[in-house]
Amino acid sequence: MNAPLHRTPSVDDRVRADQIAEARRLSESEGVAFNGFQPRRTLTANRPSRPTPAAKNGPAPLKGHEAFLKALEKSGANVIVQKISDGEDIQGTIAHSDKWTVTMRSAGKDRVIFKHDISEFSTTTPRLAPAASEGQSV
Repeated sequence: MNAPLHRTPSVDDRVRADQIAEARRLSESEGVAFNGFQPRRTLTANRPSRPTPAAKNGPAPLKGHEAFLKALEKSGANVIVQKISDGEDIQGTIAHSDKWTVTMRSAGKDRVIFKHDISEFSTTTPRLAPAASEGQSV
């Protein structure tokens, strides 16, 4: 549906005519030529919205710690999370993570930890050096 080129005035015609007459009287008293009332026109353009990158190519790839957390979640690796608030260490596996929280499965129950309360997290098994995992001597 096409939008009108200008809005319908909200003031009734009689009040508008009085305003125009007053403008004409004031302009004549100041010696300025009054060319009549020209309503302001507001033009609107109907543009198709541009698709966002997520809409075209699916969700954006994860970066940084988000990608690291998702990799730990998929692998089921044991993780230790240290909380800032009480210094508690929580050991378990990551069941889910999103923008603000990490859900850990620890001691048979799920615990939701807010990311702003995480001091640090790490895996319990050390990562092998690339040279050792490829069978090369160091």
